Parts: sequence; structure tokens; C-alpha cells
Amino acid sequence: MRLPALVHLVLLALLPLAGAEPCPSDMNHIKDLLEVNCTGQGLSTVPSALPKDTGILLLSANHLASVFTDAFLPLAALQDLDLSDNGLVDLHTGPLLPSLKELILSRNALRALPTLQGLPALTRLALAHNHLQFLAPGAFHAVPQLQDLDLRGNQLRTLPPQAFAGLGDLKDLDLSDNVLEELPQELLQDLRKLENLWLSGNRLQTLPTGFFPEGHFFPYVFLTENPWHYPRVATGVPGFLRAHGRAGTFPKIFLGFPETCGGLPGCVRELFLPGSLIPPPCL
Repeated sequence: MRLPALVHLVLLALLPLAGAEPCPSDMNHIKDLLEVNCTGQGLSTVPSALPKDTGILLLSANHLASVFTDAFLPLAALQDLDLSDNGLVDLHTGPLLPSLKELILSRNALRALPTLQGLPALTRLALAHNHLQFLAPGAFHAVPQLQDLDLRGNQLRTLPPQAFAGLGDLKDLDLSDNVLEELPQELLQDLRKLENLWLSGNRLQTLPTGFFPEGHFFPYVFLTENPWHYPRVATGVPGFLRAHGRAGTFPKIFLGFPETCGGLPGCVRELFLPGSLIPPPCL
């Protein structure tokens, strides 16, 4: 029986798709892991037929509005998971993913922080450019090995003193481009290994006295693009700088004060002040 010409043309058009690989895979030679790339495939659910030895799974730029992490249980070697740019509203965690180290959730529609249960090995968590408005005390207690936390570009206005409690291994914390108006004095107390702190692009006018833990060295601190009320901010910054000066360790501080520098100590190795009116002799 001869097929109608239109049906024949449709079948011919579908033939290339039948043999196409929806999620190509290749070895990532830097991490020595199998990388499966499902980026931009128009997916609304996590594919089920993924290689069992997948170590890196790229699912960005799809339509995954809600994801349950039990979908990844067959992937025992999974270490890196990218779910960015999906319009993701809900991430349901719980089942144990013991190997997962990196979770990218940036540029989604999350309004609340996932519970992060079942991710004990997680070292990097990217939540940039979502719609988070608050963090609960101990919000990250389920991921104590976290080293890199990216919260930039959300809608955080205030933070509880214990927001980052238990994150003793955290090295990088990005809180830039939120709407933070004030910070609790105790915010950084548990962050014994913190090296780089981003607070740029908020609504901060001052920092509380003792905000920077005494004796702790921060190689980089970014404070630009805030409406600083100088000299009140000096209660938080110069003591921190003087402590470093006594220890002989000089951080790089990015401040951007809009007024004269007053009594800022000259113990900073490099002080970057983009758009500032602070004259060089003040350094």
C-alpha cells in the first residue's frame, strides 16, 4: 500500500531525529568525569535514560519547573549538576546523593531555599538571580562541607545572625546585588575559613562594630555600590583593617566611600575605590 505523499514527507523529516542523541556525552578531561549535556533540549522532565556513570549533568536552559532529586538516584557517580535557567520553582531534596559536590540553581524562580537534605558532600551551591527574600537560621546546616555559596542578585533584605551557622569550611560568600539594609554583628562568626566576601550593590549604610571577626584574614572584601554613611561605617571597617595591620597581613578592600576617608588606617595592601571621591593621599 502506498502512503500518501504528505505522510511520506513527515516520516522522512522524522528519520534524522530518530537516530539523534538528545543528550550527547563526552569525557571531561579536567575533572576526569563523564559529562552529559542536555542543555537547551526543551525538557520538562529529567531524562530517565542517562548513562549510569554520568559524573557531570548539564540540564540548563530547559523547562524544568519542578525537580525531585530522586530522579538522580541511578547516577551514583554524579558530582556536578547544573539546573540553571529553567524557571525552576521547586527543588525537592531528600534522597541521598552522596557524591554530589556542585549544584547550580542560578537564574531560576526559587522563592524559598530548598531544604538541601541528602546532599552531605556539597561544596558549591549557586543560587544567584532567584527570588529569595529570606534565610532561616541554620539554613545550610544540611550541607556543612560547603565552600562556595553564591546568593547574589536575590531579594534578601535582612539576614538572621545564624544564617550561615555551621559553615566552617566556607571560603567564598557572595551576597552582592540584594537589598540588604543592615547586617547582624554575628553573621560571620562561624565562617572560620572565609576568604572572599561580596557585599556590593546593596543598601548598606553602615556595618556593626565587630562585624569582621578579630584576627581573621579576608584576602578580598567587596563593599562597593552601597549608600555608605561615612564615618559611621568606619565603626565596622577600620578596626578590621587595624587588626590586619598588627598581624602584618593586608587585605584588598573594595569600599567605594562617597566622602573623605577620615581616619582610615594605612594598612591596606590595595584599596580599590571605583567612583569614589577619596583622594590618594588618604591611603
